[in-house]
Amino acid sequence: MNSTHLETPFVFIDTQAYVANAFGWHGIHLGKLATLCSDGTLKLLMTTITRREIIRKIEEALDEAIERTKKYKTVLSNGGLNVELLDDRQTLLANAIDRFLAFLRTAQAIEVPINVSLEAVLDDYFASSPPFAKRKGKEFPDTFAGASLVAWLRRSGNTAYVVSGVGDFEALCERHSCLIYAKSISEVLSRASVAADIHAALAREIDSSQTVKDKLADRLVGRQAKTARQWPRYASGRVGSATVLGIMSVNVIDSAPPSFACELEFEAELAISLMMLDETEPMAPQSYMREIVVARSFVGVVELLYGSEDGLVVQSTVVTGDEVELHMEDL
Repeated sequence: MNSTHLETPFVFIDTQAYVANAFGWHGIHLGKLATLCSDGTLKLLMTTITRREIIRKIEEALDEAIERTKKYKTVLSNGGLNVELLDDRQTLLANAIDRFLAFLRTAQAIEVPINVSLEAVLDDYFASSPPFAKRKGKEFPDTFAGASLVAWLRRSGNTAYVVSGVGDFEALCERHSCLIYAKSISEVLSRASVAADIHAALAREIDSSQTVKDKLADRLVGRQAKTARQWPRYASGRVGSATVLGIMSVNVIDSAPPSFACELEFEAELAISLMMLDETEPMAPQSYMREIVVARSFVGVVELLYGSEDGLVVQSTVVTGDEVELHMEDL
């Protein structure tokens, strides 16, 4: 029996997806991806343009982190951290880039050469064809990477998953049969981790499990909720109760039967007690308590046992994120 339900082992990951995973080369997504690539289950595709874009994003993220951390240098120094490292940007950047390149080596990334027609790219640009959008004109890197990927796949007679949260890349996949769109790395990991029938069975069991839903809801209770803006109306409080309304997707990100780790996207209804500060009238600000109910989407990871006579046994649950952001329309 096939232990995966991959349509192809090849996978290309857009820069945006690496950013979304915070460059966590040993994290649950990129770390698992590298493992599956090193054992031959998956084959990671990389272009020079994408690699350079990722390095640029790493540099931007590092500069932002250094700038934010500098405000707390004294506190961190008192805590025993060597804050002098914050002044050595070049070393920090070199270390960060080295870790990225080590990830590529572990994943045995395949270099896709840049091989495109400039005239064809310009034609797509002026026609606003994917990945060029009418609202912006800075997608040249995506276009060269995408066109090179299509050319390489056609020459080799292969297809590849394209992981991207960018809608223009999804549109590009619709134009080319050799590209298969995946909105997240976890979607590809799931296909590479279990057979289709196991994935479908797990999804059914999780969707019908009130225990899973209750444990996810418990992880949301007590979270801080607050508005991003502090003027003219500010609110802050805690989640008092939560109800999972539905499981929207299930992806298996690790598998060692009967143990499975599943990433879930789910929607929950939250009851929140708020302290409101209303300064719409600056000369007469008002503060008061208020109860609201809002619905939000979350991502969680559930570790469970499945396949024994005990059915589905939940071992642990985690829900990503730390607080619930409230919008003016919620108030």
